[in-house]
Amino acid sequence: MKRRKEPLNMSTSGFLDEAHDYFDPDIMRRYREALAESDLEGGRLPDEITVEWVELGGVRTAKLNYAGAPQDKLVVHIHGGGWCGGVPCTGLQGMIAVQQMIGYNMVSLDYGLAPEHPFPDGVMDCVAAYQALLEQGYQPENIALIGESAGGYYCLVLAQYLRDHGLPLPAGLCLVSPGADMKMPEDVQKALDADPANPFLLQNIAFSTMYTNGHKRDEPYMSPNEGSYQGLPPMFIQTGSCDFCLEASLKCARKASAEGVDVALHSWEFMPHVFFLLHGIPEAEAGQRELAVFLKKVLE
Repeated sequence: MKRRKEPLNMSTSGFLDEAHDYFDPDIMRRYREALAESDLEGGRLPDEITVEWVELGGVRTAKLNYAGAPQDKLVVHIHGGGWCGGVPCTGLQGMIAVQQMIGYNMVSLDYGLAPEHPFPDGVMDCVAAYQALLEQGYQPENIALIGESAGGYYCLVLAQYLRDHGLPLPAGLCLVSPGADMKMPEDVQKALDADPANPFLLQNIAFSTMYTNGHKRDEPYMSPNEGSYQGLPPMFIQTGSCDFCLEASLKCARKASAEGVDVALHSWEFMPHVFFLLHGIPEAEAGQRELAVFLKKVLE
């Protein structure tokens, strides 16, 4: 990552177009390779959970089997990582904690990542995997989606795509700091104004630019908040007052509620992006519990 000295204005399309110049895509590839080496068989799973690798609609998928779980119910996890990073084991401990609280089986999708697989490849991977579950006999009312950051984006876009194409919708959407606004909301701009050389923010903006790959950021399925949420299943949105996706999360909740969706949002004071993954702090454990409560509610 090259650190840029002069201030950046995200409100201009020029910056969004040039953001990828400040990030080497090879770094992302090496990062993914390193994550893959710390795979799910690495001894970090509790005794009651076993993992097997399967394919769903051609998408490599980690299936986390919970001992004694009902076989007709399933949680589909879509991992985060800024559209360019992450693997199914990303945030493993946080997701395992949620799974232990609900006692259901879970699958985590290894969807295609930019820059090799820009929009709409990841969306169509999620669609293919979901359709494969239906073909296997899972009933949509027994499937819930959960995703953090870019994974929350994919949950929203998948639900919009299913609705638009007359396909059955899942029981609920559990969204953690969802990247629901590709147009870059005001809170991200404010964060950059405060620290124009912030490598984490620049990295995520560069990632989103590699993902959009020249598509307009307000076109269908690119920015969920620019589409319609009418007819979507119940949503729970978790965010924090220090989350750079806070404004996008708030807008998502307001828009969904106005369009008749059963939606609840909890913004945790002083908490950052996807804080439920932070090991060892009480807020993370409490955040995991409220995610589990929602998943249990929509699947019971």
